[in-house]
Amino acid sequence: QASDITSRPTTYVIILVFHVIGFAVAASVSTFAAYAVEICFTSVGKFGLVLLSNILVGDLIPLQWRGFFRAAMSIPFVIAVPVNGFITEVFVGNWRWGLGMFAILVPILLLPTIFILYSM
Repeated sequence: QASDITSRPTTYVIILVFHVIGFAVAASVSTFAAYAVEICFTSVGKFGLVLLSNILVGDLIPLQWRGFFRAAMSIPFVIAVPVNGFITEVFVGNWRWGLGMFAILVPILLLPTIFILYSM
């Protein structure tokens, strides 16, 4: 895996670049070919973030708490279900910003994690 060869924070940055490129292309998609490219980049980014987060939990959390923290990583998905409708209403007229916000918010929210990992 790439995170074993380089480092965890460097791999986070690389995966984050895939995620941002995917959602930036999604926000500006106008052809099917561009949509196919967006799906590839976004899938690598999303799956990479989830996989690397699970690896970090395995690296940093003691064995008796590992199951709890892996389950706690699913909390954002549980929260997103009831909140998703309200967020979608805001972007009905301008759906590109609905996708583009992930290209802006995810890097901002992951910056503390990346800084902490680099400082360790």
